Amino acid sequence: MKQEPELIPTKPRNQRIFSTAHGPEQQFTNELYADDDIKKGVIEKDLQNYYNVQYYGKLFMGSQQEEMTLIFDTGSSWLWVPSQNCKDCHTKAKLYDTKKSYKYRQVGTTPLNVRYGAGNVWGYKSQDQVCLEKNKPETCIINYNFLAVDQATDLSGLQCDGIIGLAPSTQFTQSDLFIDKLFMNGIINERVFSISFGGQDEKSKIIFGGYDLKYARENQSLTWNTLVDINYWTLQLNSAKIGNYQFKLDTNKVIIDSGTSYILMPTDDFSEFKQYLAGKGLDCSTDTGKTDLYYCSCYTTSHSDFDDLQVTIGANTYHIPSTSYLDKQNLKCYFRIQQQKFTQKSGFWILGDIFLINYYAVFDYENLRVGFAGSTYVAKVTYWKDILLVISILTAFSGFTCLLISFFKDKFQKNARKFTIQQKTQECELSENPLGRYQPIQLNFDAEESRDKNNCSSKYIGSQ
Repeated sequence: MKQEPELIPTKPRNQRIFSTAHGPEQQFTNELYADDDIKKGVIEKDLQNYYNVQYYGKLFMGSQQEEMTLIFDTGSSWLWVPSQNCKDCHTKAKLYDTKKSYKYRQVGTTPLNVRYGAGNVWGYKSQDQVCLEKNKPETCIINYNFLAVDQATDLSGLQCDGIIGLAPSTQFTQSDLFIDKLFMNGIINERVFSISFGGQDEKSKIIFGGYDLKYARENQSLTWNTLVDINYWTLQLNSAKIGNYQFKLDTNKVIIDSGTSYILMPTDDFSEFKQYLAGKGLDCSTDTGKTDLYYCSCYTTSHSDFDDLQVTIGANTYHIPSTSYLDKQNLKCYFRIQQQKFTQKSGFWILGDIFLINYYAVFDYENLRVGFAGSTYVAKVTYWKDILLVISILTAFSGFTCLLISFFKDKFQKNARKFTIQQKTQECELSENPLGRYQPIQLNFDAEESRDKNNCSSKYIGSQ
Protein backbone atom coordinates (compact mmCIF):
# COMPACT_ATOMS: atom_id res chain seq x y z
CA MET A 1 0.00 0.00 0.00
CA LYS A 2 1.84 3.02 -1.29
CA GLN A 3 2.42 6.18 0.73
CA GLU A 4 2.79 9.59 -0.86
CA PRO A 5 6.40 10.83 -0.36
CA GLU A 6 8.49 11.36 -3.50
CA LEU A 7 11.19 8.91 -4.53
CA ILE A 8 14.76 9.65 -3.45
CA PRO A 9 18.14 8.50 -4.79
CA THR A 10 19.69 5.32 -3.47
CA LYS A 11 22.06 5.80 -0.56
CA PRO A 12 25.12 3.57 -0.06
CA ARG A 13 24.74 1.01 2.72
CA ASN A 14 26.58 -1.98 4.07
CA GLN A 15 26.82 -4.61 1.32
CA ARG A 16 26.27 -7.70 3.45
CA ILE A 17 23.35 -10.08 3.25
CA PHE A 18 23.60 -13.27 5.29
CA SER A 19 26.34 -13.99 7.73
CA THR A 20 29.53 -15.34 6.19
CA ALA A 21 28.70 -18.73 7.67
CA HIS A 22 25.88 -19.05 5.12
CA GLY A 23 27.58 -17.55 2.10
CA PRO A 24 26.07 -14.66 0.16
CA GLU A 25 23.20 -16.54 -1.48
CA GLN A 26 22.70 -19.65 0.63
CA GLN A 27 19.03 -20.25 1.37
CA PHE A 28 17.92 -21.29 4.82
CA THR A 29 17.15 -24.99 5.00
CA ASN A 30 14.39 -26.80 6.82
CA GLU A 31 16.85 -27.84 9.54
CA LEU A 32 17.14 -24.20 10.48
CA TYR A 33 13.55 -24.22 11.71
CA ALA A 34 13.84 -27.47 13.63
CA ASP A 35 12.92 -27.49 17.34
CA ASP A 36 13.53 -23.83 18.17
CA ASP A 37 13.42 -21.52 15.17
CA ILE A 38 13.50 -18.38 17.34
CA LYS A 39 16.97 -19.22 18.68
CA LYS A 40 18.12 -19.55 15.09
CA GLY A 41 17.04 -15.96 14.41
CA VAL A 42 14.37 -16.89 11.86
CA ILE A 43 10.66 -16.57 12.60
CA GLU A 44 7.96 -17.85 10.27
CA LYS A 45 4.39 -16.61 10.57
CA ASP A 46 1.13 -17.66 8.93
CA LEU A 47 -0.85 -15.17 6.88
CA GLN A 48 -4.60 -15.12 6.32
CA ASN A 49 -5.83 -14.74 2.76
CA TYR A 50 -8.85 -12.68 1.77
CA TYR A 51 -9.70 -13.74 -1.82
CA ASN A 52 -6.08 -13.30 -2.97
CA VAL A 53 -6.31 -9.50 -2.62
CA GLN A 54 -5.43 -8.97 1.07
CA TYR A 55 -2.94 -10.94 3.13
CA TYR A 56 -2.54 -10.24 6.84
CA GLY A 57 -1.11 -11.81 9.97
CA LYS A 58 -1.00 -11.44 13.74
CA LEU A 59 1.14 -9.30 16.01
CA PHE A 60 0.70 -8.92 19.76
CA MET A 61 0.53 -5.41 21.19
CA GLY A 62 1.11 -4.03 24.66
CA SER A 63 1.96 -5.56 28.01
CA GLN A 64 -1.26 -7.58 27.73
CA GLN A 65 -0.07 -8.90 24.33
CA GLU A 66 -3.39 -8.14 22.65
CA GLU A 67 -3.78 -9.90 19.31
CA MET A 68 -4.04 -7.50 16.36
CA THR A 69 -4.29 -8.45 12.68
CA LEU A 70 -2.17 -6.38 10.29
CA ILE A 71 -1.26 -6.24 6.62
CA PHE A 72 2.51 -6.59 6.20
CA ASP A 73 2.90 -3.76 3.73
CA THR A 74 6.12 -3.34 1.73
CA GLY A 75 4.85 0.01 0.41
CA SER A 76 4.74 1.98 3.68
CA SER A 77 6.74 2.41 6.89
CA TRP A 78 4.32 3.07 9.77
CA LEU A 79 2.71 0.53 12.06
CA TRP A 80 -0.75 1.76 13.03
CA VAL A 81 -3.73 0.31 14.86
CA PRO A 82 -7.13 1.91 15.54
CA SER A 83 -7.48 3.17 19.10
CA GLN A 84 -10.59 3.09 21.26
CA ASN A 85 -11.22 6.72 20.27
CA CYS A 86 -11.15 6.07 16.52
CA LYS A 87 -13.80 7.85 14.46
CA ASP A 88 -15.02 6.40 11.15
CA CYS A 89 -12.74 3.37 11.46
CA HIS A 90 -13.61 0.45 9.21
CA THR A 91 -16.19 -1.92 10.63
CA LYS A 92 -13.85 -4.94 10.64
CA ALA A 93 -11.41 -3.17 12.96
CA LYS A 94 -10.71 -4.35 16.47
CA LEU A 95 -10.00 -1.25 18.51
CA TYR A 96 -6.82 -1.27 20.56
CA ASP A 97 -7.30 -0.20 24.16
CA THR A 98 -4.07 1.58 25.09
CA LYS A 99 -5.18 1.86 28.73
CA LYS A 100 -4.76 -1.89 29.18
CA SER A 101 -1.00 -1.69 28.53
CA TYR A 102 1.19 -0.33 31.30
CA LYS A 103 4.00 -0.06 28.75
CA TYR A 104 2.06 2.31 26.49
CA ARG A 105 2.84 6.00 26.29
CA GLN A 106 1.90 8.76 23.89
CA VAL A 107 4.97 10.66 22.69
CA GLY A 108 3.40 12.96 20.09
CA THR A 109 1.29 16.01 20.81
CA THR A 110 -0.06 16.65 17.31
CA PRO A 111 -1.77 14.08 15.08
CA LEU A 112 0.21 12.65 12.15
CA ASN A 113 -1.35 11.74 8.81
CA VAL A 114 -0.54 8.67 6.70
CA ARG A 115 -1.93 8.76 3.16
CA TYR A 116 -2.30 5.65 1.04
CA GLY A 117 -3.31 5.22 -2.58
CA ALA A 118 -6.82 4.84 -1.21
CA GLY A 119 -7.53 5.96 2.34
CA ASN A 120 -6.07 8.08 5.12
CA VAL A 121 -5.41 7.69 8.83
CA TRP A 122 -4.63 10.22 11.53
CA GLY A 123 -3.12 9.32 14.87
CA TYR A 124 -0.71 10.22 17.62
CA LYS A 125 2.83 8.92 17.70
CA SER A 126 3.00 6.42 20.55
CA GLN A 127 5.23 3.72 21.97
CA ASP A 128 4.36 0.27 23.20
CA GLN A 129 5.57 -3.31 23.19
CA VAL A 130 5.15 -5.28 19.93
CA CYS A 131 5.66 -9.07 19.83
CA LEU A 132 5.88 -11.48 16.91
CA GLU A 133 4.69 -14.38 19.07
CA LYS A 134 2.49 -14.46 22.15
CA ASN A 135 4.02 -15.42 25.49
CA LYS A 136 7.50 -15.45 23.96
CA PRO A 137 9.30 -12.38 25.33
CA GLU A 138 12.34 -13.13 23.17
CA THR A 139 10.23 -12.05 20.15
CA CYS A 140 9.18 -8.69 21.63
CA ILE A 141 10.33 -5.17 20.78
CA ILE A 142 10.10 -2.70 23.66
CA ASN A 143 9.06 0.92 23.01
CA TYR A 144 8.25 0.50 19.33
CA ASN A 145 7.02 3.70 17.65
CA PHE A 146 3.55 3.40 16.12
CA LEU A 147 0.42 5.45 15.49
CA ALA A 148 -2.59 5.10 17.74
CA VAL A 149 -5.16 6.09 15.11
CA ASP A 150 -8.22 8.07 16.13
CA GLN A 151 -9.56 8.92 12.68
CA ALA A 152 -9.66 7.11 9.32
CA THR A 153 -11.30 7.60 5.93
CA ASP A 154 -11.91 5.41 2.87
CA LEU A 155 -10.67 2.20 4.45
CA SER A 156 -13.99 0.35 4.58
CA GLY A 157 -12.58 -2.48 2.48
CA LEU A 158 -9.81 -3.31 4.96
CA GLN A 159 -10.39 -6.81 6.34
CA CYS A 160 -7.96 -6.61 9.27
CA ASP A 161 -7.25 -4.19 12.13
CA GLY A 162 -4.34 -2.15 10.80
CA ILE A 163 -1.12 -2.05 8.78
CA ILE A 164 2.57 -2.53 9.52
CA GLY A 165 5.02 -0.99 7.07
CA LEU A 166 8.00 -2.94 5.74
CA ALA A 167 9.45 -0.34 3.38
CA PRO A 168 13.26 -0.17 2.94
CA SER A 169 13.34 3.28 4.55
CA THR A 170 11.32 5.42 6.95
CA GLN A 171 10.15 7.53 3.96
CA PHE A 172 10.94 10.84 5.74
CA THR A 173 8.58 9.98 8.59
CA GLN A 174 9.05 9.49 12.34
CA SER A 175 8.37 5.77 12.08
CA ASP A 176 10.66 2.91 13.07
CA LEU A 177 11.93 0.30 10.63
CA PHE A 178 10.42 -2.94 11.87
CA ILE A 179 13.18 -5.15 10.44
CA ASP A 180 15.88 -2.93 11.94
CA LYS A 181 14.24 -3.16 15.38
CA LEU A 182 13.98 -6.94 15.14
CA PHE A 183 17.65 -7.11 14.20
CA MET A 184 18.84 -4.65 16.87
CA ASN A 185 16.95 -6.58 19.57
CA GLY A 186 18.54 -9.86 18.51
CA ILE A 187 15.22 -11.37 17.44
CA ILE A 188 16.49 -12.07 13.92
CA ASN A 189 20.07 -12.58 12.74
CA GLU A 190 19.77 -11.04 9.28
CA ARG A 191 18.02 -7.92 8.00
CA VAL A 192 15.88 -9.75 5.48
CA PHE A 193 12.35 -11.08 5.19
CA SER A 194 10.48 -13.09 2.60
CA ILE A 195 6.86 -13.52 1.52
CA SER A 196 5.02 -16.51 0.11
CA PHE A 197 1.46 -15.76 -0.98
CA GLY A 198 -0.78 -18.73 -1.75
CA GLY A 199 -4.28 -19.27 -3.10
CA GLN A 200 -7.46 -19.66 -1.07
CA ASP A 201 -6.75 -23.27 -0.15
CA GLU A 202 -2.97 -22.85 0.17
CA LYS A 203 -0.80 -21.64 3.02
CA SER A 204 0.64 -18.13 2.95
CA LYS A 205 3.72 -17.20 4.98
CA ILE A 206 6.03 -14.37 5.95
CA ILE A 207 9.52 -15.22 7.22
CA PHE A 208 11.54 -12.73 9.26
CA GLY A 209 15.31 -13.13 9.23
CA GLY A 210 15.66 -15.30 6.13
CA TYR A 211 14.05 -17.24 3.33
CA ASP A 212 13.41 -20.85 2.38
CA LEU A 213 13.22 -22.07 -1.20
CA LYS A 214 10.78 -24.80 -0.25
CA TYR A 215 8.21 -22.09 -1.02
CA ALA A 216 9.54 -21.85 -4.59
CA ARG A 217 8.89 -24.30 -7.39
CA GLU A 218 11.23 -27.21 -7.72
CA ASN A 219 14.61 -26.37 -9.27
CA GLN A 220 13.87 -22.63 -9.05
CA SER A 221 16.58 -20.23 -7.94
CA LEU A 222 16.33 -16.60 -6.95
CA THR A 223 16.85 -13.90 -9.54
CA TRP A 224 18.06 -10.73 -7.82
CA ASN A 225 17.18 -7.14 -8.72
CA THR A 226 18.96 -4.15 -7.21
CA LEU A 227 16.95 -1.19 -5.92
CA VAL A 228 17.13 2.01 -7.93
CA ASP A 229 15.45 3.94 -5.13
CA ILE A 230 15.15 3.26 -1.39
CA ASN A 231 11.95 5.13 -0.62
CA TYR A 232 10.11 2.02 -1.77
CA TRP A 233 11.21 -1.38 -3.04
CA THR A 234 11.74 0.26 -6.42
CA LEU A 235 13.29 -1.64 -9.32
CA GLN A 236 14.29 -0.87 -12.91
CA LEU A 237 11.45 -1.55 -15.36
CA ASN A 238 13.02 -2.13 -18.76
CA SER A 239 10.09 -3.41 -20.80
CA ALA A 240 6.56 -4.78 -20.65
CA LYS A 241 4.47 -6.69 -23.15
CA ILE A 242 1.26 -8.67 -23.34
CA GLY A 243 1.15 -11.23 -26.10
CA ASN A 244 2.73 -9.55 -29.11
CA TYR A 245 1.79 -6.08 -27.91
CA GLN A 246 4.83 -4.14 -26.65
CA PHE A 247 4.18 -1.28 -24.24
CA LYS A 248 5.89 2.00 -25.08
CA LEU A 249 6.14 2.62 -21.31
CA ASP A 250 5.63 5.97 -19.69
CA THR A 251 8.06 5.10 -16.87
CA ASN A 252 11.13 3.00 -16.12
CA LYS A 253 10.35 2.26 -12.46
CA VAL A 254 8.30 -0.46 -10.81
CA ILE A 255 7.45 -0.81 -7.10
CA ILE A 256 6.90 -4.16 -5.40
CA ASP A 257 4.03 -3.56 -2.98
CA SER A 258 2.39 -6.25 -0.86
CA GLY A 259 -0.17 -3.70 0.36
CA THR A 260 -1.61 -3.19 -3.13
CA SER A 261 -4.03 -5.82 -4.38
CA TYR A 262 -3.75 -5.33 -8.14
CA ILE A 263 -1.34 -4.03 -10.78
CA LEU A 264 -1.30 -0.27 -11.19
CA MET A 265 0.19 1.56 -14.16
CA PRO A 266 0.32 5.16 -15.39
CA THR A 267 -2.62 6.40 -17.49
CA ASP A 268 -0.80 6.24 -20.84
CA ASP A 269 0.35 2.66 -20.22
CA PHE A 270 -3.15 1.65 -19.16
CA SER A 271 -4.50 3.13 -22.40
CA GLU A 272 -2.16 0.79 -24.24
CA PHE A 273 -3.53 -2.14 -22.26
CA LYS A 274 -7.02 -1.13 -23.39
CA GLN A 275 -5.77 -1.05 -27.00
CA TYR A 276 -4.65 -4.66 -26.61
CA LEU A 277 -8.16 -5.61 -25.46
CA ALA A 278 -9.75 -3.59 -28.28
CA GLY A 279 -7.78 -5.70 -30.74
CA LYS A 280 -9.75 -8.72 -29.55
CA GLY A 281 -13.04 -7.13 -30.64
CA LEU A 282 -14.53 -7.13 -27.15
CA ASP A 283 -17.10 -4.70 -25.81
CA CYS A 284 -15.33 -3.10 -22.83
CA SER A 285 -15.92 -0.29 -20.34
CA THR A 286 -15.26 0.70 -16.71
CA ASP A 287 -17.45 -0.62 -13.93
CA THR A 288 -18.23 2.70 -12.27
CA GLY A 289 -20.30 1.00 -9.60
CA LYS A 290 -18.94 -1.40 -7.02
CA THR A 291 -15.52 -2.47 -8.37
CA ASP A 292 -14.27 0.46 -10.48
CA LEU A 293 -12.47 -2.16 -12.59
CA TYR A 294 -12.16 -2.26 -16.35
CA TYR A 295 -14.16 -5.15 -17.80
CA CYS A 296 -15.25 -6.71 -21.09
CA SER A 297 -18.26 -8.80 -22.02
CA CYS A 298 -17.03 -12.40 -22.21
CA TYR A 299 -19.85 -14.65 -23.33
CA THR A 300 -17.62 -17.27 -24.95
CA THR A 301 -14.19 -15.93 -23.93
CA SER A 302 -12.08 -17.67 -21.27
CA HIS A 303 -8.74 -17.08 -19.54
CA SER A 304 -6.90 -18.95 -22.28
CA ASP A 305 -7.90 -16.25 -24.77
CA PHE A 306 -5.74 -13.69 -22.96
CA ASP A 307 -1.94 -13.62 -22.99
CA ASP A 308 0.48 -13.44 -20.07
CA LEU A 309 1.58 -9.98 -19.02
CA GLN A 310 5.39 -9.98 -19.13
CA VAL A 311 7.53 -7.44 -17.29
CA THR A 312 11.31 -7.26 -17.64
CA ILE A 313 12.91 -6.00 -14.44
CA GLY A 314 16.62 -5.45 -14.85
CA ALA A 315 17.76 -8.46 -16.87
CA ASN A 316 14.96 -10.75 -15.62
CA THR A 317 11.56 -11.33 -17.21
CA TYR A 318 8.56 -12.27 -15.08
CA HIS A 319 5.15 -13.53 -16.22
CA ILE A 320 1.75 -12.68 -14.78
CA PRO A 321 -0.80 -15.13 -16.23
CA SER A 322 -4.36 -14.17 -17.10
CA THR A 323 -5.57 -16.41 -14.28
CA SER A 324 -4.06 -13.84 -11.92
CA TYR A 325 -5.00 -10.55 -13.60
CA LEU A 326 -8.45 -11.57 -14.87
CA ASP A 327 -11.53 -12.55 -12.91
CA LYS A 328 -14.49 -13.90 -14.87
CA GLN A 329 -17.93 -13.46 -13.33
CA ASN A 330 -21.45 -13.24 -14.74
CA LEU A 331 -20.18 -13.54 -18.33
CA LYS A 332 -17.87 -10.56 -17.80
CA CYS A 333 -14.07 -10.42 -17.63
CA TYR A 334 -12.89 -8.07 -14.88
CA PHE A 335 -9.24 -7.00 -15.12
CA ARG A 336 -7.24 -6.56 -11.94
CA ILE A 337 -5.15 -3.94 -13.68
CA GLN A 338 -5.88 -0.29 -12.99
CA GLN A 339 -4.62 3.08 -14.01
CA GLN A 340 -3.08 5.46 -11.52
CA LYS A 341 -2.75 9.17 -12.10
CA PHE A 342 0.41 10.89 -10.95
CA THR A 343 0.99 14.55 -10.23
CA GLN A 344 4.56 14.41 -11.49
CA LYS A 345 5.35 14.05 -15.19
CA SER A 346 5.88 10.31 -15.03
CA GLY A 347 4.92 7.78 -12.41
CA PHE A 348 5.70 4.12 -11.93
CA TRP A 349 4.16 0.69 -12.14
CA ILE A 350 3.09 -1.05 -8.95
CA LEU A 351 3.11 -4.83 -8.81
CA GLY A 352 0.83 -5.94 -6.01
CA ASP A 353 -0.56 -9.20 -4.69
CA ILE A 354 -1.56 -10.65 -8.07
CA PHE A 355 2.12 -10.48 -9.05
CA LEU A 356 3.48 -11.71 -5.72
CA ILE A 357 1.18 -14.74 -5.69
CA ASN A 358 3.19 -16.05 -8.65
CA TYR A 359 6.64 -15.40 -7.12
CA TYR A 360 8.25 -16.16 -3.80
CA ALA A 361 9.82 -12.79 -2.90
CA VAL A 362 12.85 -12.02 -0.74
CA PHE A 363 13.45 -8.46 0.51
CA ASP A 364 17.08 -7.83 1.43
CA TYR A 365 17.84 -4.67 3.46
CA GLU A 366 21.58 -5.27 3.55
CA ASN A 367 22.17 -5.47 -0.20
CA LEU A 368 19.19 -3.29 -1.13
CA ARG A 369 17.73 -5.82 -3.52
CA VAL A 370 14.69 -8.01 -4.12
CA GLY A 371 14.85 -11.63 -5.25
CA PHE A 372 12.13 -13.64 -6.98
CA ALA A 373 11.63 -17.34 -7.62
CA GLY A 374 8.57 -18.91 -9.18
CA SER A 375 6.15 -19.86 -6.41
CA THR A 376 4.37 -23.15 -5.81
CA TYR A 377 1.01 -21.44 -6.33
CA VAL A 378 -1.27 -23.22 -8.78
CA ALA A 379 -4.19 -21.23 -10.17
CA LYS A 380 -7.51 -23.05 -9.98
CA VAL A 381 -9.99 -21.58 -12.42
CA THR A 382 -13.65 -22.56 -12.23
CA TYR A 383 -16.59 -21.27 -14.21
CA TRP A 384 -19.34 -22.61 -11.98
CA LYS A 385 -20.84 -19.14 -11.45
CA ASP A 386 -21.09 -18.58 -15.19
CA ILE A 387 -22.48 -22.10 -15.65
CA LEU A 388 -25.14 -21.45 -13.00
CA LEU A 389 -25.98 -18.15 -14.65
CA VAL A 390 -26.41 -19.80 -18.06
CA ILE A 391 -28.50 -22.59 -16.52
CA SER A 392 -30.72 -20.08 -14.75
CA ILE A 393 -31.15 -18.10 -17.98
CA LEU A 394 -32.01 -21.26 -19.92
CA THR A 395 -34.37 -22.39 -17.17
CA ALA A 396 -36.10 -19.01 -17.14
CA PHE A 397 -36.29 -19.04 -20.94
CA SER A 398 -37.71 -22.56 -21.05
CA GLY A 399 -40.24 -21.63 -18.36
CA PHE A 400 -41.25 -18.56 -20.36
CA THR A 401 -41.53 -20.68 -23.50
CA CYS A 402 -43.83 -23.13 -21.72
CA LEU A 403 -46.02 -20.28 -20.50
CA LEU A 404 -46.13 -18.85 -24.01
CA ILE A 405 -47.11 -22.20 -25.53
CA SER A 406 -49.74 -22.68 -22.84
CA PHE A 407 -51.11 -19.19 -23.49
CA PHE A 408 -51.45 -19.69 -27.24
CA LYS A 409 -52.83 -23.21 -26.77
CA ASP A 410 -55.50 -21.88 -24.42
CA LYS A 411 -56.22 -19.01 -26.81
CA PHE A 412 -56.60 -21.43 -29.72
CA GLN A 413 -58.94 -23.70 -27.76
CA LYS A 414 -61.14 -20.75 -26.74
CA ASN A 415 -61.32 -19.51 -30.33
CA ALA A 416 -62.16 -23.02 -31.57
CA ARG A 417 -64.89 -23.35 -28.95
CA LYS A 418 -66.29 -19.93 -29.83
CA PHE A 419 -66.44 -20.93 -33.49
CA THR A 420 -68.27 -24.17 -32.59
CA ILE A 421 -70.84 -22.25 -30.52
CA GLN A 422 -71.51 -19.84 -33.36
CA GLN A 423 -71.87 -22.71 -35.83
CA LYS A 424 -74.32 -24.59 -33.56
CA THR A 425 -76.40 -21.45 -33.00
CA GLN A 426 -76.78 -20.80 -36.73
CA GLU A 427 -77.83 -24.42 -37.40
CA CYS A 428 -80.46 -24.34 -34.67
CA GLU A 429 -81.87 -20.97 -35.80
CA LEU A 430 -82.23 -22.12 -39.38
CA SER A 431 -83.95 -25.40 -38.50
CA GLU A 432 -86.27 -24.23 -35.70
CA ASN A 433 -87.10 -20.67 -36.77
CA PRO A 434 -87.83 -20.81 -40.48
CA LEU A 435 -90.02 -17.72 -40.42
CA GLY A 436 -87.14 -15.60 -39.35
CA ARG A 437 -88.75 -14.69 -36.02
CA TYR A 438 -85.59 -14.51 -33.95
CA GLN A 439 -85.76 -15.75 -30.41
CA PRO A 440 -82.81 -16.40 -28.09
CA ILE A 441 -81.27 -19.80 -28.33
CA GLN A 442 -79.90 -21.32 -25.10
CA LEU A 443 -77.34 -24.01 -25.63
CA ASN A 444 -75.98 -26.12 -22.76
CA PHE A 445 -72.47 -26.94 -23.99
CA ASP A 446 -71.38 -28.20 -20.59
CA ALA A 447 -73.26 -31.41 -21.32
CA GLU A 448 -71.57 -33.18 -24.18
CA GLU A 449 -74.76 -35.04 -25.17
CA SER A 450 -76.64 -31.79 -25.72
CA ARG A 451 -74.29 -30.83 -28.54
CA ASP A 452 -76.17 -33.09 -31.01
CA LYS A 453 -77.59 -30.83 -33.72
CA ASN A 454 -80.65 -33.16 -34.10
CA ASN A 455 -81.85 -32.16 -30.61
CA CYS A 456 -81.87 -28.39 -31.27
CA SER A 457 -85.69 -28.17 -30.88
CA SER A 458 -85.53 -29.37 -27.31
CA LYS A 459 -83.31 -26.38 -26.47
CA TYR A 460 -85.29 -23.80 -28.43
CA ILE A 461 -87.51 -21.38 -26.51
CA GLY A 462 -90.02 -19.43 -28.57
CA SER A 463 -93.55 -19.36 -30.00
CA GLN A 464 -94.62 -21.78 -32.66
